Amino acid sequence: MSNSQDQALPKLLVAVADRESSRKAIQTASAYARALNAELILVNVLGDPQRVGVVAQLIESDLPVIEAKLWLKETIDSLSAVGVTSSFLLLRGEVGAVIVREAVEQAAQVVFLSTTVKHESFEIEHDPIAHYVIEHCPTDVYLVRQ
Repeated sequence: MSNSQDQALPKLLVAVADRESSRKAIQTASAYARALNAELILVNVLGDPQRVGVVAQLIESDLPVIEAKLWLKETIDSLSAVGVTSSFLLLRGEVGAVIVREAVEQAAQVVFLSTTVKHESFEIEHDPIAHYVIEHCPTDVYLVRQ
């Protein structure tokens, strides 16, 4: 017995870093989510403290986690206000690998990812996270220029 209410919404994963650098990717993904009646899953990956050197103490503190949770909850509330179903995951690890893993685990149809690489000199190697995700992610990846 299957009807449209029993079917899960398509999922769009949005890799986010912070309010400013993620704004355009969230806006773009939100427009797609509304058009496709899809769920947005915001994934924020905090770096692995063992791999980031001098800022490891800050990353190991609770402050980045608290700030990220507040921002992500605000973002979820804003998306809900415009009719977009969304959730967030706050994770630790190597950013590219975590994004790819979550795209697979969440069965995302598309991954939205911000990049600082400009189209005039587009060389994806200049954005190591985008390069990793494109090379390893089994789903489509939508790059959004900041």
